[in-house]
Amino acid sequence: SPGKTEHEKFFDSLILMRRVLATHDLLFLSRQVTYHIAADSQTPKIWAEEGQVQFIFSQLIEHMVRRTSRGSRVRISLKESTLRGGSGLEVNFSNEDKHLTEVDQQKFLAELFEEKEDAVSGIYLSDCRKAVTREGGRFWVDFRRADIPIYHVLLPTSEVKITTPT
Repeated sequence: SPGKTEHEKFFDSLILMRRVLATHDLLFLSRQVTYHIAADSQTPKIWAEEGQVQFIFSQLIEHMVRRTSRGSRVRISLKESTLRGGSGLEVNFSNEDKHLTEVDQQKFLAELFEEKEDAVSGIYLSDCRKAVTREGGRFWVDFRRADIPIYHVLLPTSEVKITTPT
């Protein structure tokens, strides 16, 4: 992007994650929700616009905390992965979602691709998906159980050529 050198686009994902979590301390406290982060000792730096990744992490965390039961835990893991033949960092977010049942899964997944506000959290998950795509990454959700969605964010750790579909 204009004005940013390649060096300035690299940043530490774990430091950013801790900063985002700190901005949500009051939400965690008010909902009596805790979090657990698991990361490799040498988590690679992300190559993306830091502000966009901060937006993605913040929106997903707020969405999950607002949809989970009091006293539960949000789990976040960061691990090196592969992205279109290059290197990437996969960040997974999971929690028990008291608002999901098996019947709701298809509707929930469809909303990822619609410009629709989540009725519980007020978050537009499609905005997160679009932001990840703009940064050359991938975003998807799968389910460990009917009520445990796992949000996957895969971001590049080296420069990627971003092509826009025509």
